[in-house]
Formats: sequence, structure tokens, C-alpha cells
Amino acid sequence: MYLSDDFCKQIFENEKKWIDLASRKLLNIYYLNGKDGMKDFYTSKKKELEKNSSNSKMAKKLVGMLDDVLNKIESITESYKSGNEININELVNLFLIYKLSEVNDTNTSNLKNIETKALEKLEGNSILPKEEYEDDYLYDDGLDN
Repeated sequence: MYLSDDFCKQIFENEKKWIDLASRKLLNIYYLNGKDGMKDFYTSKKKELEKNSSNSKMAKKLVGMLDDVLNKIESITESYKSGNEININELVNLFLIYKLSEVNDTNTSNLKNIETKALEKLEGNSILPKEEYEDDYLYDDGLDN
């Protein structure tokens, strides 16, 4: 299964924007369910992933991560409707950019490095197209004969 680089980059760009808003305490319930909100965004990405996937383990893992985010959005929304205090940072901790890069510190300021780690993990699992490799080092054994 291969996804375009844009698939993940769109997710990561939006997540970086939402992380910035959360760090400034500006991320609120309206970003979750509003027009073009997180719920709509992640739902569309999940559908795109399911449509383009081929039962790979990594694709299933990504769908599971998206489900976790969508379930948390639903949970936070229900808490908000019930008048309970909500903590949007519980959602931020589930963002794919953190889960894929295996970074647990959501207070980091270097999101570019985290994004790079996440993209490398996806590329290594054949989710993204691999860059073309220079193969002059691959066949050095044959040169010695």
C-alpha cells in the first residue's frame, strides 16, 4: 500500500497547527466539531486510508490510531455537552505525529524533527513511496572479481 506524501503531510501540518493552538490554550471544542473541524478531517483521512489500503499491518495500525482520535473527540464532546470540565490536551497526546514518531513529550518545541521521524517510520513500512536509492554501493562485491 502506498499513500501520497501529501496524505501524511496534511495530517501533520494540521496537527502542528492544533498543537500550537493547544500550547497557547486556544484549542477548544469548536475546533473539534465545527465546520472543517478535527472530526471531519480525521474522518475523511480514515476513509481515504481505508479506500487506498491493502490490509497491511501499518495501514490497520493507522486506522486504529485515527479511530482512537475520533473516539477521544467524541468523548470530549460528550463531556462538554454534559457540562464537565474538558482537557483538550488528552486529544493532543493521541495525534499521529506523536504516536508515529514514538515521542511522548507533547511539550517539545521541535515539531519538524518529530514530523521527520514519523515520516521515516511510514516510509520504512511502505506506507509512503520510498525515495530512489543510489545503487552504486549495492554491488561492490562484483567489482572485486
